[in-house]
Amino acid sequence: MKGGKSDVRLKSLGMLIKTTSSRYSNEFVWQDVTLTDEFQRCYTSHLNRARYEIEFFTSTAVITTPQSRCIFVPNQWFVIASYVIDIYEELISYKELFIKIAGLRGKRLDEYTKQLRDATTADEKRRFSDAARHVLIKKNLDEVEIIDTTEKLWRFTTDYSWWSGQKTIDRHDFHMSVILNMLNLVNASQSYVADIVSVYANDKELRYLVRSTDRFTVNLTMPEGCSTDGFTLDAGEAFGNDPKSNNEEPTFQEAFVKSRIKITSNKVKEIKVKN
Repeated sequence: MKGGKSDVRLKSLGMLIKTTSSRYSNEFVWQDVTLTDEFQRCYTSHLNRARYEIEFFTSTAVITTPQSRCIFVPNQWFVIASYVIDIYEELISYKELFIKIAGLRGKRLDEYTKQLRDATTADEKRRFSDAARHVLIKKNLDEVEIIDTTEKLWRFTTDYSWWSGQKTIDRHDFHMSVILNMLNLVNASQSYVADIVSVYANDKELRYLVRSTDRFTVNLTMPEGCSTDGFTLDAGEAFGNDPKSNNEEPTFQEAFVKSRIKITSNKVKEIKVKN
């Protein structure tokens, strides 16, 4: 699977989002950030392979697309993107398994996605579960894991509130709204943060660097008591029980309405291009 995942067992999206967002809210403080030379080299190399160019400054960067258009990026975006790599990778893992299920059902991905989201039946769930079993049994999962994974996949496709989904799963950018909502960013002006997350997840060297903020930043100050090490859920938190049965896992909206970090438009306006 993408992003280096080797374990087909799916994590609980609701729990993963809740815990990651809590860490982001408690740890990250908006401040000027300088990125290490190693990070700049790695990120430049990755963009160059796609014919993009990037120039790093003290606290900002300017990216030039193959069409010669510019994207102005505060260095803070490279830091906050590192918080949500696990979310991105898990969403992609869910989608890849769903694509296989849709294929076995002989369904067009866009039509099947909307069908499951808008109107589901017990009969359709049975057919979905049968197809999921055919997919998962080839992954060497035991019976308990197959049942658990199937339930998670079904909820993923039918209950978008579980993972704050706004765009249907068939879209290539379906993950973007989830990431931007978690980070409390404005889609129109700050959507490149989601692209940074994708770059991290699909570049092994960058993925390693950004697992710990002190590996790729020079002067980032963390609140007292917070660790700079990368974040990983333990087994219980990651795979958890079905939230519908024990009510321990809140929806996205319930989990994050209490504490959210805001970025002001002034931060973007402060960016200056070097003459």
